[in-house]
Amino acid sequence: MAKVVGKTAVNGTYGLTSGEVVTLSAADSVLPEDSMPTYSWATDTPGVTFGSPDAETTSFTAPVVTEATEVEVVLNIGFGQKVGDLDPDLNFAPAAFSTLDLGDLGPPRGEGLRATLTIMVLPVQTETPVETPSDDEIEAARQEVVKFVQTRSTLLLSNQPDMDDMLLPGASDGTANLTVSSMGGQADISTAPDKPVWLRLKGAWSTVDGAEADYILGSVGAHVIQGNGFALGIMAQVDHLKTVDGLSVGEGTGWLAGPYALVALESHPVTLQGRLLYGRTDNSLSPTGTFEDKFGGDRLLALLGVSGEVARGKLTLKPTLSAGYVRETTDAYVNGAAIAVAATETALIQIAPGIAVSFPVEVSSGSMELSFGLADVWSSSLTGGASSYEGHRGRISAGMKRVFASGATLSASATYDGIGAPSYESLSVDVLLQHRF
Repeated sequence: MAKVVGKTAVNGTYGLTSGEVVTLSAADSVLPEDSMPTYSWATDTPGVTFGSPDAETTSFTAPVVTEATEVEVVLNIGFGQKVGDLDPDLNFAPAAFSTLDLGDLGPPRGEGLRATLTIMVLPVQTETPVETPSDDEIEAARQEVVKFVQTRSTLLLSNQPDMDDMLLPGASDGTANLTVSSMGGQADISTAPDKPVWLRLKGAWSTVDGAEADYILGSVGAHVIQGNGFALGIMAQVDHLKTVDGLSVGEGTGWLAGPYALVALESHPVTLQGRLLYGRTDNSLSPTGTFEDKFGGDRLLALLGVSGEVARGKLTLKPTLSAGYVRETTDAYVNGAAIAVAATETALIQIAPGIAVSFPVEVSSGSMELSFGLADVWSSSLTGGASSYEGHRGRISAGMKRVFASGATLSASATYDGIGAPSYESLSVDVLLQHRF
């Protein structure tokens, strides 16, 4: 039986990799005394050429193949003298990856010996090279997340339900509001805000930092009045955002829940309000329209506000001040372009002091009121990177409110936002139709 040095045949066949060099040898074969052996190596496989086809040791290079290919090598050994009967069908396993040892052929019994060697040539297994993303590509992927979260944080703060009238005398009944403007829109449905349980729904259609954004925020809460002008409650919010910026599409749904407090001063129509909410988001991003990434996030919202009304003859002054903070930390994930996007924290703060002046105008029935407002809106991204609408900007507005004898209310206002901010400018016209029920 032939030996393969250092290798073990599998079912009598040895494997060879495409393009690999193999050495075959019959140097240690047991031959008859006084024999003059001759050697002949041959194969029918195209592309296989032996280095020394008539030597006791030879070599060849395995052909380059794209699938497993069998190569059969035939070795004929002539003894040069008659030594008896010979079994012509002796077959031996080949040597692959090493030297073939034919040393244990045993005593010859004829004029020659024939050995058939079977080698299976396998294609080279190549790995597809993985390109390492550049720092710019990694940062661009992170900025996609930051931009989406900043947009949602801005809209979340801008659409928070205002509860400054819940403890004031004469709080209104439930309302259904719809606002549509050239720059955006808002829908607002609420139950009677002076009742312990309330529900509000707001929708906004905006353009934020070059992206179109559709946003919906629903809020529900209940509070218990602890005494004159003081209430504690629990609030829950659910929101949904979809942004479209060219090929980039983002979508996310989230929730928030936590306590809130209201304080109304007895001697003046001034209300203080505060809330602290915590929640989660589930998001998807398709930066190029070819793949969609999914990731979650934790978020926190804190809001403090104060407002009041001061009458000066026929004029009514309403100063307001609000300060809001939103922080969201998104989970790490690997996007569809094989870029590892690290966990990212995005925090935004917004402070908006303002004042509005309103005065009545005589009409034949019902009432009519004109108003003018001025506010300074300041926002800043504390973490995650700066947005294009940070810093101070001024906002002015002029409006009209008409209450009909039937109880219906028609309001219209024009607002210019962006005074002192060269990179931000907004002109809007709003129309509001309100009916109490």
